[in-house]
Amino acid sequence: MMFGGGMILVWLVSIVGGYFLVKFLMQQNKSTSDANKAALLTILKRRYASGEINQQEFDEYKKNLLNA
Repeated sequence: MMFGGGMILVWLVSIVGGYFLVKFLMQQNKSTSDANKAALLTILKRRYASGEINQQEFDEYKKNLLNA
């Protein structure tokens, strides 16, 4: 089997394509995580505003959420 310029090009395209696929998937995961944190923070603010939790609980939950 011969490894000519065409075969090297196929491998190069495969490796570069794989790199960009992994990069894209990691970015999608980060975006989803940020969106989830924003939604959870909104819920936390509503609970605090309605009196379900006090200031100390709000601060603790918020700190834990933002550090996760």
